[in-house]
Amino acid sequence: MKWKLKSKMFLFILSTTVLIYIAALGSISITFRKRALKDIMKIADLHAKESAFLVQSRLNEYFGAARTLSHTFEKMDSLIENQRESITEMILHNVLVRNPEYIAAFLQWELQYIDPDYHKSYGRKRKSLYRDAGQIVEKDEILDIEGDDTSGIYYKVKSSGKEYLTRPYYYTYQHEQALPSDEPLGEEAILEATIIIPIMKNDRFIGLTGVDIPLTKFQKIINELESFKNSYTFLIANNGHFVAHPDSKFINRSVSDFCPDCTKKHQITEMIRRGESFSFISKKFLFNEEAYVSFVPFQTGRTDTPWSIGIVVPLEEILKEANTPFYLSVSAGILGFFALVFVIWIISSNITKPLKSTTDLFKKLAGGQINDAKRLIVSTNDEIGDMTHSANILLDGLNRTVAFAKKIGNSDLDADYQLLSPDDTLGKSLVEMRNQLKESRKAVQSQSELLIEKNKELEKLSIVASETDNAIMIMDFEGNLEWINEGLTRLYGYTYEQFVSEVGHNILNFSMNPKIETIFKKCISEKKSIVYTSHEQTRSGKRIWAQTTLTPILDKDNEVIMLIAIDTDISKIKLAESEISAQRDNLEKLNAAKDKFFSIIAHDLKNPFSVLLSVTTSLSEGFDDLSETDKNMSINRINKSVTLLYNLLENLLQWSMSQTGRLKYSPEKNDLYLLVFHNISLLKMNAEKRNIKIKNNLKEGLSVFVDTDMINTVIRNLVSNAIKFNVDGGTIEINALQKNNMIEIEIKDTGTGLTDEDIEKLFRIDVKNTSIGSGNKEKGTGIGLIICKEFVKKNGGQIRVSSKKGKGSKFCFTVPVFKS
Repeated sequence: MKWKLKSKMFLFILSTTVLIYIAALGSISITFRKRALKDIMKIADLHAKESAFLVQSRLNEYFGAARTLSHTFEKMDSLIENQRESITEMILHNVLVRNPEYIAAFLQWELQYIDPDYHKSYGRKRKSLYRDAGQIVEKDEILDIEGDDTSGIYYKVKSSGKEYLTRPYYYTYQHEQALPSDEPLGEEAILEATIIIPIMKNDRFIGLTGVDIPLTKFQKIINELESFKNSYTFLIANNGHFVAHPDSKFINRSVSDFCPDCTKKHQITEMIRRGESFSFISKKFLFNEEAYVSFVPFQTGRTDTPWSIGIVVPLEEILKEANTPFYLSVSAGILGFFALVFVIWIISSNITKPLKSTTDLFKKLAGGQINDAKRLIVSTNDEIGDMTHSANILLDGLNRTVAFAKKIGNSDLDADYQLLSPDDTLGKSLVEMRNQLKESRKAVQSQSELLIEKNKELEKLSIVASETDNAIMIMDFEGNLEWINEGLTRLYGYTYEQFVSEVGHNILNFSMNPKIETIFKKCISEKKSIVYTSHEQTRSGKRIWAQTTLTPILDKDNEVIMLIAIDTDISKIKLAESEISAQRDNLEKLNAAKDKFFSIIAHDLKNPFSVLLSVTTSLSEGFDDLSETDKNMSINRINKSVTLLYNLLENLLQWSMSQTGRLKYSPEKNDLYLLVFHNISLLKMNAEKRNIKIKNNLKEGLSVFVDTDMINTVIRNLVSNAIKFNVDGGTIEINALQKNNMIEIEIKDTGTGLTDEDIEKLFRIDVKNTSIGSGNKEKGTGIGLIICKEFVKKNGGQIRVSSKKGKGSKFCFTVPVFKS
């Protein structure tokens, strides 16, 4: 049996092609499926890393705020107690007010660093401010007096000097919960964690500070993360407890409770504690359905306790993603196979068509009329058929050569060509030309791929540059602007078009730094980055402090081709530095005022002591020679001096107690009329000696909420002064007027009065207040009025004075009304 050419082609070519096609398609599809599966798992890991970075960024904001507190308190250990307490309370209170999400803020000092009389290596003072029923509550405690609790967190931070993030815990402030709990003790219990920052001075631990932060916010962040279908993400702390999970019943539960077998098998708790990335496939994380579970750690501040983000993706979803391209490739292969069969059928049919006249064909071929030559029909199997067959082969060979040349001319460099014979010079030339063109195209493709990669990198850099709040400017080495990011618009208020139209292309015209040209020249000449600070102006006219990093970009020959400037707003830092400087100046002024005050007190104490010394010396040396009148006068002088000393020392003691915080403020309900009546009774004799009338115009039953001792001291001092500096036969009137929730008490006399200059000196400790009275020319030190102001202020009121020389004085102060 003689095989036809068409049958041979189908038998050999098609069978061989089918075997090779199936093997190649199967290998490529399986390999592609495995690679797709691996790539999708990498995408899941990448999603977990992005989620970890998002959570880490939020935690780092909290750590940054706590570090700012540590740096602030670092310089306050040397302040006197009342100043330190006042400033500390103000700072912690402002932290809670400006950060509503914070639950509590606290500060702890080592007693040995704030109390010069305390010399033990243990003992601490803790001040805590926390939210309770919408209010900010303060709590002060003295702890560890008997020794450090070596198992406590405070001791860990003290001994290590490192930042610390506690494990998640439930806490409620409304029931004065003693210790943190893993389970909520009430509906108001909050899942939180504590950020602790050590306060170091000269590399020595002097205390710590920190804030309590709620962890419920991270649940919202985790819920908003988008991933694969039917997958979920969770946040887990260093101790292996869930911080955020789609199922709330697992919050603050250990992962070992969730899946004890896989926790032990994969050492999940240990891997999380060490901060290692790992993944596995398990059925326990998704309702007994196989899922890919991946854990990605992230650092929490500067602690040794990293947290982790976990992602759970159903294996079915991963396989679905991987199978899609696999099925597409198989479908494409099947279509290609049928297309190949059809092509082989067409080619075989064309080859086996009967030849036309062999003679005409060869004439056309001899004349070069290949395009006009038609294939011959083979109608017999004899010599003519063989000749016709050979002619067709020749015709087909020439046609293939022409077709191959046309394909090359049409840039089809993947076209194949079979030489007509080993000596086919034309065919060899065409193949060599095709190969050279293919090499050239590969080189072009390689450059194109490299260019695409560079463009991708530029796109990423562009995203970073557009999202940052820092202003980024690219310019040539002369300062001519070429590009700015959106951060410049946010920082200075200029778009690129506004900047060019209003400022110009050159950045040197924009900066208000007088040394900007020198800085540019230095950066270019030294070919390294320079950081400098300038007081710049935004488009709206607002002045801000900006820190600029100017960096040169060098080419391969190490020559500067452009400059990049990055501006950061440091106005808040500058403002903080200014406020600290102002506080330091104010403290220096207060210390100077106190020094002068003590000098005045010493001088005022000297005078009565001098009188006592003089009178007692006269009495001791000539007592028997003195008349009874002289003796009585001497005794009266001694009595006045002792009385003056007693009043001065009593006022000084009260002022000292108020300054050191030892004078307790204990407000209670009082009848204002009775308070005034009581003090008038005490001073009535002094007034009657000089025929001065005191009128109490208050009505009984006017209730106030004040500290009884403090307000008695205020009334007694003011009435005593009104008697002392009144004219003989004068009057003193005491009135009261209610204004909203306050009552204003007015004590008015008809005495000598004060000048405007004297009024300016009242209530100040840095000046000597001595006003001459009328009858017995008594003098005052002014400390009584200082105490009055302190006591009125402690009771929530204010004190003021109005007076004219020769027309008397009027002292008014306010106190709160008692509310039942």
